[in-house]
Amino acid sequence: VPALLEWLRRTKGFEKAAAAVATSWTKIAVVLCVAAIVGLGFRARGQSRVWSGGRELWAAAVVGAPDSARAWSGLASWFLDENNTVEALTLAQKALDLEPERASTHELIGIIRLKQGSVFSACEILRQALDRAGNAGRPELLNNLGYCYNRLGDYGKALPLFERARALAPWFDRPWLNAPMALDSIGKPAE
Repeated sequence: VPALLEWLRRTKGFEKAAAAVATSWTKIAVVLCVAAIVGLGFRARGQSRVWSGGRELWAAAVVGAPDSARAWSGLASWFLDENNTVEALTLAQKALDLEPERASTHELIGIIRLKQGSVFSACEILRQALDRAGNAGRPELLNNLGYCYNRLGDYGKALPLFERARALAPWFDRPWLNAPMALDSIGKPAE
């Protein structure tokens, strides 16, 4: 095409034809670009239905990777957020069946049990999750276990966990909020 345009420019009497051809190619290129953008827009709109909500996202992840403990845990977390603890526990158990040593799944099950009101069971499951997490532990897990011990009234176990969580993640607000409740329960002023 560029060679043809150049030949038309050099040939006398064909300037108008060259301009017309150049304009036509430009118009064709613009139309093709617009069509591609519109096509991608429709495709993105269709995909956004899948990613529009947590349930759709995690359900698609479970369908796409049925052997992924992370996908099952994500779907379980969504049900937990919706206060459907029975379905959340079923899905989290499926994740645990796939990866029995996964600390975050044990933590999720502990949180579900806590939300169901089984505080003692939740504390035991969260303690096991912390054992699986290794030395560092995650600040969220430390806080959740501390909160669980708070609920049992075992403030001697709760306070060191809040302290560790605050040391690992000073910006994480939960242990800063939960520790004063434990201190208040034993009659000590908040630190």
